[in-house]
Amino acid sequence: LTGLTTEATRTGFVVVYADHKQLNLSTVEQLGMIPGQVAKEWCIDETRVYATG
Repeated sequence: LTGLTTEATRTGFVVVYADHKQLNLSTVEQLGMIPGQVAKEWCIDETRVYATG
């Protein structure tokens, strides 16, 4: 839709999408765990994690 994935991966970024859920404290905590989960599979700099949406 926006071309974000194509442009981001072309320039070396890893793009991760989370399922849409009702926003509450539990969901925010789960979203906060995503960078660590991604780091287990990919070599990423956890100090350079960006979110949009």
